[in-house]
Amino acid sequence: MRGVRSAALLLASVGILFVAAGAEATPITYNFSSGQAAVSATFGATTLGPVTFPLNGVQVTFDATALTLPSFQFTAGTGPVALPGVLSGTSLALSFDIAPSTTGYSSSASGSNPYSFTAGPVMVSGSATLSGGITGTKTLSFTNPTLSGQIQITSGGDLTLNGITLGKITLPAWNSFPGGSVTLTTNVTFVGLAVPEPSTGALLAIGLTALLGLLAHRHRKRSAGPASSG
Repeated sequence: MRGVRSAALLLASVGILFVAAGAEATPITYNFSSGQAAVSATFGATTLGPVTFPLNGVQVTFDATALTLPSFQFTAGTGPVALPGVLSGTSLALSFDIAPSTTGYSSSASGSNPYSFTAGPVMVSGSATLSGGITGTKTLSFTNPTLSGQIQITSGGDLTLNGITLGKITLPAWNSFPGGSVTLTTNVTFVGLAVPEPSTGALLAIGLTALLGLLAHRHRKRSAGPASSG
């Protein structure tokens, strides 16, 4: 009976540890599962698009307790995609990487699922390759001082990041396009799956080891039988 009570007590203790671990399981990293980038081209008062490009990865880390977005990284690369309007006849192949700046980055969030957040500065690097009516490859390198968006925690993590400036490129005149500076911007929609917390696995290992040790100890005592009163 004592062995049964001891095992029950141990299991209850392990259960409490798991509840505590679950309550403190932040920040949580969500690895990329799907998403898209809606890219628009703006010159003067005219905006073309958006043209949708698929995301390729990578991750988002969100702390729902501290209400911060400690890290994220998005990559995209596809094309060529036909451009509309006055740039019709020209196609765009786009690749970019978006991540927090290595210096001065901060973030904050408010609300409760969906959370609204601001973050910055954010760095963009990549390239835009034009073919057809306008040809050439333009380097993308831009710093976004502040971004805003939403995080929604579903079965995974959904994040929408709005108003990212990818960069500015100068294009020649083409058909009714007068030529000049074009700004590429994007709204990113990211969907990820939560990565299990390492601490949970560690607690499971500790709990199982302790339980097995207790059961082995009880088995040895029973096998030894009652002590001789000699």
